[in-house]
Amino acid sequence: MVPRAPAVTVSKRRRVQGWALARDLTIARVGVLFSMWVTFAVGYQAVYQALVVVLAGVIVYAFLRAQRERAGPVAAPANNPPLEPSPGR
Repeated sequence: MVPRAPAVTVSKRRRVQGWALARDLTIARVGVLFSMWVTFAVGYQAVYQALVVVLAGVIVYAFLRAQRERAGPVAAPANNPPLEPSPGR
């Protein structure tokens, strides 16, 4: 009789359940395979177009981030009292 190994703790908060880990890994594998299949199925042109759009977004993000840093810190919002409920409610 072989002794069973204790379940591995990943986050020190909960124990890993074998069936849940197997289920999650199976779903992740199916997701990766589907993503690869879709990427190959659409062709290189669509992949390159998506890459161009993502790179354009990164450039716009960097520009907006630099503008925000140049503007300095944002003032704290005013402490507004809550609105009174309407008389009908």
